[in-house]
Parts: sequence; structure tokens; C-alpha cells
Amino acid sequence: MQITPPNTMYQQAGSGLAPRPASLSGATIGFLDGWGSREADGRITMYPLMRELRTLLAERYGVADFIWHKKKNVAQREPKPFLKDFAERCAVVINGEAA
Repeated sequence: MQITPPNTMYQQAGSGLAPRPASLSGATIGFLDGWGSREADGRITMYPLMRELRTLLAERYGVADFIWHKKKNVAQREPKPFLKDFAERCAVVINGEAA
């Protein structure tokens, strides 16, 4: 068995890394959240880490808009047509289950 830890080190072209935009100014960022957090009023929203990241992206990088999608099930993939549409609407997608 080979275990490969995730990292941000340079990988050769074709390794599966998504292209990075030159700037996030005016961009739409998507959040694909597998868990979500229940608020006191019953709404499901982003976990605190994702909320903080959203604030930092807006303040520091001029991100114009955010789309947040709560997955129905953390273990199940979203349908390919949904992912295609989501990716087309967003310059960057943050996929996470942050607590």
C-alpha cells in the first residue's frame, strides 16, 4: 500500500491540479460544503472556518460574490451536471468539510 499525504508542493502538469485565476478581484467563489452547521433559528449555514474564509476573501482579495452549496450527504458525490454548472458559475470552488 502506498499512502500519499495531501500537500501544496509543485506537481507536474497533468497531475490534476486545477488552474488558478490570476486574481480573485470581482470573482465569484463557490463553497461546496459536506456538513454545514445548524443555526439557532434552524437554518443550515457554513461552519465557522468557512464563514471566516468568506470574510477574508471579500476583505483581502475583493471577491464580489459567493455561492454556497450544502451537499445532501457528505459521503455522496454531487451529480456531474450540477458540478459542471457550479464550476462554470465560479472562478474558484472551495470543497471542504471544515469544523
